[in-house]
Amino acid sequence: MAGGVEAPRMVVAIVAYLGVVALAPDVASALAVGGFIILALRHDRTAWARSSPLSDQLLLTAAVFLTVAVVATMVNPIGPSGIWALAKFALIPTTIWALRVTRRLELTPAIWLGATGGAIAAGSVALAQVTVADVWRPAAFTNPILFGDLALTLGLLSVATRPLATGIPTRTRTIAAVAAAALAVVASVLAQSRGSWVAVPALLLVLALQHRHSLNARSAGAFGLVILMAIGLAAYSHNGEPVRYFQRGVGDTTAYIIGPRDLDVRSTSIGARFEMWRSAAGGFRSQPLLGIGWGNLRDRFSADVDAGVRVPRIAQYNHAHNQFISSTASGGLVGMLALLALFAVPGVAFGRALLDRDIATSALGAAGLIVVVGFALFGLTEAILEKASPAVFYATTVALLIAQLDRRSDTRLAGASGFATARVRRQDPQTRASRRFR
Repeated sequence: MAGGVEAPRMVVAIVAYLGVVALAPDVASALAVGGFIILALRHDRTAWARSSPLSDQLLLTAAVFLTVAVVATMVNPIGPSGIWALAKFALIPTTIWALRVTRRLELTPAIWLGATGGAIAAGSVALAQVTVADVWRPAAFTNPILFGDLALTLGLLSVATRPLATGIPTRTRTIAAVAAAALAVVASVLAQSRGSWVAVPALLLVLALQHRHSLNARSAGAFGLVILMAIGLAAYSHNGEPVRYFQRGVGDTTAYIIGPRDLDVRSTSIGARFEMWRSAAGGFRSQPLLGIGWGNLRDRFSADVDAGVRVPRIAQYNHAHNQFISSTASGGLVGMLALLALFAVPGVAFGRALLDRDIATSALGAAGLIVVVGFALFGLTEAILEKASPAVFYATTVALLIAQLDRRSDTRLAGASGFATARVRRQDPQTRASRRFR
């Protein structure tokens, strides 16, 4: 049976997970994967037996990503950091496998409710930490950058999936989604996760494409005004520290690019990122096919520091603060291709869905692209998949949305098949003759 007692449990699990994911530490995400596996094993076992093209492609892509990482690491010296990196990567296909069963359940309202609650919770916690606890960069129980990235994603997910929560009044959904987006922006600005701000224009474009048939100047203006007010509130709170942090980032970037690159310029937060990227690029050049192995970047950084070609600050890190550069250095060209596939395979499916004229299908496509495009752009300034919490979040949301696309495709095909059968029956002369005889 597809539903039964397991359906409410899965709904509760998804709402609870999305509601706290931006606030919780990495260990909570690992526990969430365990919970999803238990629910999946207790669910209808035939759900794995049926063919599911989109879900199968996603699972295969994630499995290839993990396999490539394992091979690249095993052919190089491996240490605790490498093993830990592989363990985190293993959470991605494991989560996708467990959530394949969700194509049997209608879970889109749960996704909206969880994303909305999670964004509102993140924004509220950020405001409380700044105003009450006088925290410089709010982060709840995680890293400020990841906190801001996940909060922003949840807020825009709430807006994208608003049409899917059909059991809730439209006005209530709209107010809640706008509040979620505004508070998500507040959390992102207060957390000073500058890298996530690069993704905002692209993510807003996705939302605009989703609402291309219904968007009007009044609605767009009202939404934009709310977001601008949220940005202004957050940016100039805490004595304007977010604004100064942003200005320092622009100044440090300019100083590193146009030089001269003295020790102070190279040792800033931005300067150290450039230094790590250059050091990681050297590692790639030394072993371009399979890279230097996951977990070995810190040794590479330390060697460059000891040689006097990089600043000492970078020796404390074990990733390059750029997912693409980390993957290229650690896994070589093969690792980079596997990472691109992990983004591209679901991205293509979501892009097609976004352009569908069916409102629900388009909403699922927009939600998926917000996650995929967002994480790809977050990865420009952070090793976004090398932390358990965002890695599990990516796998969970993409798997859930792909499963719902599969479910919707099955429903539409069944409807079309039923319509065709009924039409044939109406046109069948024997059927008409039989009806006249009766």
